[in-house]
Amino acid sequence: MFMLWISTLNKIMKLMPLVIYFLSVSMVFADVLNPVSDLKNRLGLAASNIVYKWSADLDGDGHSEVFLCLKESYQEDVRDRQVPSWDVYFSAGGGSYSRPEGIEDGNPKGIGYGFPKIDADQVFVGQISQLNKHGIVTIQTDTSRDGRSVARIYAYTRDGNNLKETTLAEYNPDQGNAIYDQYLADNVRTKVALQEIAP
Repeated sequence: MFMLWISTLNKIMKLMPLVIYFLSVSMVFADVLNPVSDLKNRLGLAASNIVYKWSADLDGDGHSEVFLCLKESYQEDVRDRQVPSWDVYFSAGGGSYSRPEGIEDGNPKGIGYGFPKIDADQVFVGQISQLNKHGIVTIQTDTSRDGRSVARIYAYTRDGNNLKETTLAEYNPDQGNAIYDQYLADNVRTKVALQEIAP
């Protein structure tokens, strides 16, 4: 009887790393009922902190994902001519959400943790023909030290519990670009209305 108990205990101990892994994963993807409250709790925001919020159906499943950014951070990025970063909450249906595990951007090191940079004034939400997937298209323009500008058009799509970032185009913004015209021209881009929310 004692040997049977020892044998069972050894089997349980061998499974412990697996149990711990699944528990940690379930904590990462735990349901979030209120994304703004979750952001407030994670960042320890004061009541005076304003959050910008917008929603879009990232993966075309009929449920809108939520995008959040501190108003102060957003304004600093815009002032510095940077594209703002957004906290993303995937819709899990039924009024609950989950946070992505990370962003897959083609880096050989694998999936990294970060925030998508999305220009809310230049964004498209819908089917992306180059990827044959539903997602978000946006643009980021960088200026090098020698004054040259480079525009990059990015697509963000959902890949399981991760976001996937794909570069659709890289070009001189002084010249035209067919992918820009396809997704981000004035007559086709998605109009995003930012909501101000005091958490």
